[in-house]
Amino acid sequence: MSPVNGEKKRCYVYARLSTEDQHRRAEYSSLESQEKVCKAYIASQEPNGWKYLTTIKDLSSGGSTDRPGLSELLEHIKQNKVDVVVTTKMDRLTRNIKDFWTLYEVMQEHDCQFVCATQELNSTTAHGRFFINILMSFAEFELETIRERTRAKMLSQAEEGLWHGGRSPFGYERHKDRKGLLIPHKTEAAVVKKIFDLFVKLGSPAAVAKEINGMGYRTKSKKKTKFSKWTITYILSNPLYIGKTTFGGQSFEGKHKALIPVNRFNHVQKMLEKNKQTRTGPTQNKYNFRLRGILKCGDCGSMMTPSPAKSGKYLYYRCTKVSKYSKDECAVRKIGARAIEDAVVNKLCEIGTDEAVIKEAVRKANKASVTNAKTRTKELNGLRKELKPVQDSIDNMIRYVEKHGDLPRAMSDRLPELETRKDQLESQMQRLEFEIGQLKDYQIDTELLTKTLRDFRAIYNELNPEEQTRLLQLMVQQVVLGKDTLKITVFPLGDSGKPLEYLLKHPEFAESDKKRG
Repeated sequence: MSPVNGEKKRCYVYARLSTEDQHRRAEYSSLESQEKVCKAYIASQEPNGWKYLTTIKDLSSGGSTDRPGLSELLEHIKQNKVDVVVTTKMDRLTRNIKDFWTLYEVMQEHDCQFVCATQELNSTTAHGRFFINILMSFAEFELETIRERTRAKMLSQAEEGLWHGGRSPFGYERHKDRKGLLIPHKTEAAVVKKIFDLFVKLGSPAAVAKEINGMGYRTKSKKKTKFSKWTITYILSNPLYIGKTTFGGQSFEGKHKALIPVNRFNHVQKMLEKNKQTRTGPTQNKYNFRLRGILKCGDCGSMMTPSPAKSGKYLYYRCTKVSKYSKDECAVRKIGARAIEDAVVNKLCEIGTDEAVIKEAVRKANKASVTNAKTRTKELNGLRKELKPVQDSIDNMIRYVEKHGDLPRAMSDRLPELETRKDQLESQMQRLEFEIGQLKDYQIDTELLTKTLRDFRAIYNELNPEEQTRLLQLMVQQVVLGKDTLKITVFPLGDSGKPLEYLLKHPEFAESDKKRG
């Protein structure tokens, strides 16, 4: 919007300060100094009709556009309340050229100019736009260069046998005078040795976690959480405890004292590998657990996951909370796989076979599949948005290490939490991406379902285990196992659109059941 008939150009100042800026003495390295420079620039343009209105500030990285202040600024621009956005430098708005052009397009759509007070750039001229592009390219290049240098520095420290940043690992603490050198922690080192000894004796990370937690020991996290079987497994498989440093899949001789003898460590690795071969992947698939992904624990809300016995003779669904910690964490614990699967099949055999009802069920189920795909896509986008500030914080710490060496204690304590949260988010995103793909391909065939329900038992018995699994997943929405009951939820049938729920007594599932819904 250009001023017409004496109208003023409404100017907003945008100031941003990152974590890195807060720890260095640089020009315009405070929000106040940025605001002062921009307001002085606006004052110099008063003859051209410029008028200062307000300043919007952010305390976050420029690597992401997910900032409260920037979001507020964009909202004002979209409401046509801003004629000029003024910053001290280009990278105050963003360090990513793709993000900049996205923001710039919004400004153009609403006739808003962009000006850098110290770089004499004005988006209204071709000359200004050319230099904007050049400067943004350098800003993005600088960020990538910092990341590469930081990775190289961390690798160099690992090669020298030193700890390469972040919170010191459990069992160790940092040497006060020698940078990067780890020394055994007075109490934690003994716990590490106890963990290895218990594993050799018990043979199970979950059992070790239960024992260690029972002794009152807690992890090094800020919240002092309990040890999980995954935490125990990480400690047991970490070569740091035999005097090694690692980075990027490479291992080097460390300068720190080993806590575990090499022969004991190697013995533990063989035990872990044997456990892995017994319990994961191919073994579980071999037995075709038919309720995988739809069986839930009614006591704690966790999923019930396949868990064959070591011998393979007995098959179970086990509550994941029990698997992660101990059997005392949940009242349900586990259930025989074939018993609960047979109970579900028996109930499906009793469902009516009205063709009109079946067609309606198919229509609603297919519609629900599309809706669920959209819902999960929305959830996925939300996770991507949540991941951005986490990644930004990690990048800020990487840049800080590049410039100053070790992180301050507050930042060092927070880094493992950020990395853990990043891993969790990325894992959730991968799961959602897979589910979305499955849902988009998922369509129930009416004719197939009609024929199936007419003689469900005979057809089911003729199918191979993999086909039986697919059929149950197609018909059953969810199965919830309580301490004394089993609730089976079948996909919606008829005009009501409500799922049919069947409540069975446990353990005599088929003996006395009561339909609900």
